[in-house]
Amino acid sequence: MSEKCRRHFNEDSCFYECSPNMGPWIVDVESSYRNQKFEDVPLCRSECDDWWVDCKDELTCKNNWSVGWNWTSGVNECPAGAKCKKFSEYFTGAVDLCENIYPRDFKVPSNDSAPCMPMWFEGENPNDEVSRYYAKEKGLCCGSSKFNYISYIFIIILAIFSKILTEIY
Repeated sequence: MSEKCRRHFNEDSCFYECSPNMGPWIVDVESSYRNQKFEDVPLCRSECDDWWVDCKDELTCKNNWSVGWNWTSGVNECPAGAKCKKFSEYFTGAVDLCENIYPRDFKVPSNDSAPCMPMWFEGENPNDEVSRYYAKEKGLCCGSSKFNYISYIFIIILAIFSKILTEIY
């Protein structure tokens, strides 16, 4: 895999493991390797477009990277019988890649003016505001009719943590 393509998967891993703004999208799951995940995070179309351009000609053996790998050797390998094909043969385009390589993790807003999250950025974290917007929309904080004081405090802590990370990096 080229470095340009691999960079997007590294950014995805960092975003998934380290973003302090996932609160509005965290759901409980029953899994052998985790108890929670995020679901339908509004990922910016520009992120998907870049990911697609950098990976469409790379090879993969699956369109769903969340499940179905062969781990018998201790590392993830393609399942028996899976054929390596270009990403462009598994996915129809940028949005399909982002919404289906890890099913339900991301949702690309159909309205280009809808708040969305970039995975990678420099400077102040633009995702703080996006997270607050959706937390309010989902009734998790900020004066909504379903206001929950603990959720509000949690989002404030996440915003502070994000600010600290921004200053460190």
